Amino acid sequence: MSVFSRLPAAIPAALLCLAGPMTPLPADAQNTQFTPQYCDAYARDRANRKSGGVVGGAVAGATAGTAIGHIADGKLSSRQKGATIGAVVGGTAGAVNRNNLYNKYYHGCLSGVIYK
Repeated sequence: MSVFSRLPAAIPAALLCLAGPMTPLPADAQNTQFTPQYCDAYARDRANRKSGGVVGGAVAGATAGTAIGHIADGKLSSRQKGATIGAVVGGTAGAVNRNNLYNKYYHGCLSGVIYK
């Protein structure tokens, strides 16, 4: 005779409820492990597509710097200085952004998570 045959039906039902939901893994999480070479290629591709990189950051920074230089003084030299500083700062920020995205995608891939 089984132990469960002597228990009221509510106890096994309660045990099943306490075990938690039996749902499949989300579509983004996979149980497979990817190779580091695959993850490197995947992360580089995603980071390149999602980030403007150095050039995109430099263009945006130069544009903003030119506008700030024009508002501050209005002289050509002020606009040129603003554009130069903006390009350097924007380019650096774009490179950092791309590197952060690469690290996110690479380590996620190694953990088995593929971002869409």
